Amino acid sequence: MAINYFSLGIAVISIVYINVMMFRFFESYEDKLKLQYFETLKQQEDENYKLLALSHKQVREMKHDIENQLAVVGDLLRLKDYDSALVYLDKLGTYVHKANRICYTGNNAVDSIVNIKGSMANSLGIDFICKVNIITSIMTDELDLCRIIGNALDNAIEGCERSSAGKKHIYFSINEEQDTLSLVVTNTCDEVNTDLLTSSKKKSGLHGIGIGSIRSAAERLQGVSTFNYQDGIFTLRVVVLNC
Repeated sequence: MAINYFSLGIAVISIVYINVMMFRFFESYEDKLKLQYFETLKQQEDENYKLLALSHKQVREMKHDIENQLAVVGDLLRLKDYDSALVYLDKLGTYVHKANRICYTGNNAVDSIVNIKGSMANSLGIDFICKVNIITSIMTDELDLCRIIGNALDNAIEGCERSSAGKKHIYFSINEEQDTLSLVVTNTCDEVNTDLLTSSKKKSGLHGIGIGSIRSAAERLQGVSTFNYQDGIFTLRVVVLNC
């Protein structure tokens, strides 16, 4: 049987053309995905810096207001105007409550992730309380530290959302203790079997991947993580080296 070289050549050229076009399509699609990813990342970073700038502004304003209120209270007490002094002390209590919602560690990355998650919790009607005790500075790897904090607060928000409790809260603390950093996150939560934390999200009620990420990040920072549930409160504790 005679071979139709012309038809064979057309077929080969067609196959090559299709492969080239498919390669260009996937290459273009990959570039498009990368562009979308970086645009999303840029938007997130913009929001991070806006929120961080707002937090710094709020801290400065509250510091200024508290100093003024204390001066007024001192004058009122010296004048024995106790009723007015009590009114100003109530105002100071309001400032302190607001300050408890703002994270200021001096590390921009940590402050950003905590304040973003705190704002998200507040928007969902979840009371967010933050306690910071950083004496010197955060020296541990901030990428792994933010991975721990981000996953922990995501889980805490989800735990609150799934909870049947009427009033919901998230408590976040970060403390410097000699050469370590101690993180504690507690949140309102329905009953959780802590033995199933690495199981599927459906079984454990928490992000299994997130919990695994917390554990592995803590280990990379030469630290440990523990989980506990008691009386409607879920508690995560992480201790890592701060050096």
